[in-house]
Amino acid sequence: MNFFERIRGFFWALGQSCYNMEFYRLVRTRPLARALSYVTAFLLLMAVVFGLIETLPSLYSFYRSVDSGINEQLPADAWFEVRAGQFNTNLTPATEYKFDDAVLVLDTTLEGQEFPQAFEDRIGYFIGRDAFFSQYPIGERLAMPLSEIPDISITREAAQSWLNSWGVWMVAGATFIFIIFRFLSIFLASLVFATLAALGAKLASRVSHLKMNYSQWLAVGLHAVTLPTIVDFLFTYFGLDMPLAYVVIFFMIIYAVLVDERARPVKKTSKQQIPER
Repeated sequence: MNFFERIRGFFWALGQSCYNMEFYRLVRTRPLARALSYVTAFLLLMAVVFGLIETLPSLYSFYRSVDSGINEQLPADAWFEVRAGQFNTNLTPATEYKFDDAVLVLDTTLEGQEFPQAFEDRIGYFIGRDAFFSQYPIGERLAMPLSEIPDISITREAAQSWLNSWGVWMVAGATFIFIIFRFLSIFLASLVFATLAALGAKLASRVSHLKMNYSQWLAVGLHAVTLPTIVDFLFTYFGLDMPLAYVVIFFMIIYAVLVDERARPVKKTSKQQIPER
């Protein structure tokens, strides 16, 4: 199977995983490794899509705003430094810069690594004495200790020169890092959720006198995360808050598989009506 056939097969499996019970009969006959490969590719795709349509535009907009802000808002003699894990500047504490819908606050009087209460309902970035904080429109937060950053010292002129040379590359690099971290987080969360759900489904199938083993239920669960993950992504993108949608959709699929297995048991050696791609 060449690369393009694999890509076509992946997107076919993605679509079938959203609704097709005949496809789930096929899933129950295949090795668990196939389901693991599928869910890894699917969640990586979701992380990339989210990064490109949400994170990249936001970071690039922030970069352009910072670029213009340096020219228009920073005093000519402004300087900043991180030394021994602490941020310092000659700007007045609580200096604030607005960039479209985001804000950048510089306040060396804030100590520690606890998210600042005054910033809890705002979107943007906050640099305190000991840590860098950010909050995104989707409610995600980041707190990074400045002790992880090497000592640096920069002036306005040097910042402008550096931004002109490396700003776009920094946006691309930050987007890539976000994609990797988002993939790891949703992959681990989905794997744990599917693992526990498969255990519950196995117990339910034993009560119902079904012969599906744990690996079959786990394979089903790894495919069943497809539709709820897409729905959750869309809700997040459009700012809708429906926390139970993921769980409800997932277990609707699990229940449908259980009912199908009770009506027409599948054997690992049986041939399916739906073709494998």
